[in-house]
Amino acid sequence: TFMHQQIAANVSYFYYIEAYSNTIAGLSNSNIQEVVTTMPAVPLTMNANYGTVELYNQVNLSFTVDANAVVKNYILLKANEKNGIYDSIASFPQGSVTIEYSDFIKTNHEIAYYKVVAFNTCGLKSRETNIAHNILLEVFPDEPPLRTNRLNWNLYEGWDGNAVSYVVYRSIDNSPF
Repeated sequence: TFMHQQIAANVSYFYYIEAYSNTIAGLSNSNIQEVVTTMPAVPLTMNANYGTVELYNQVNLSFTVDANAVVKNYILLKANEKNGIYDSIASFPQGSVTIEYSDFIKTNHEIAYYKVVAFNTCGLKSRETNIAHNILLEVFPDEPPLRTNRLNWNLYEGWDGNAVSYVVYRSIDNSPF
């Protein structure tokens, strides 16, 4: 027996066997067998729409995926660093169009990174979205007599295009923004 490993998708492989004798000048051939390694097509559309904080300690996420893709499922992954180790936090079935999920983190102290991965019917990763994350705002009061507050935040990245502007809103004594 022989195991052909690391085969490519959507390729026709042809195999046959030759047997040689070490005592006579002869050989014997097998029949020819063809195997087509068809793989389901990858999803055409997969995008991280946003990661946003709307409620205290809650990050709301939205992803668009290909509803017509032949996939086993979509897995939502989360990491503490953009290039860190991602852990599975939710699964969504084939046929999903928009994946929405709310995750709970310490939004005043943490940034979490999220992406969705599609797994084909063979259980192999076929495509993944760009990364969504929350924006962490930190405010630092300057020393008197300046009477100013310095605002710092991480840039939102990962959209198909970059964020073109940021708008700062202010409320005084918890009045509406």
